[in-house]
Amino acid sequence: FADGRQPPVLAAIKIANLPCQMDDKGEPCHQSFNNGVVYASNQVPGDRLSPIEWDNAMQNFRSFFAELSKMPIKSLQLTK
Repeated sequence: FADGRQPPVLAAIKIANLPCQMDDKGEPCHQSFNNGVVYASNQVPGDRLSPIEWDNAMQNFRSFFAELSKMPIKSLQLTK
């Protein structure tokens, strides 16, 4: 987890020249998921942070699936 910063693994992906989808800036496409809010109790009175974290998590999922839908389809026939 990168705590809101660029994940260190992105530099490793670039150094290793791993094939992956790139964004407009030439950086590996990535999403920042913090799923802790999914498992947290939503019954804490006065908790103003959980709804914000939930919205951020949902936006990250939407972005992930939008990027995923742009990727070319690959056959999994050889994985049998």
